[in-house]
Amino acid sequence: MIECYHKKGVPDIIIKPSTALQNDYSEEVLKLRAKLAAAEQIRASGQGALSLEESRRRLEDIYNP
Repeated sequence: MIECYHKKGVPDIIIKPSTALQNDYSEEVLKLRAKLAAAEQIRASGQGALSLEESRRRLEDIYNP
């Protein structure tokens, strides 16, 4: 990691090597894949299925309180 400092000792820029960024990205992708797999299992089993009207009502409750 490269750090550049101002005269007052405050970090101005921090540069991570590409491998560190790739590792961060890979972890996020794995988390998203796990969530997607869990959602797909629920969908395939028929659990948690919502009608269009129920979905619309839930979204309206969230975005139009």
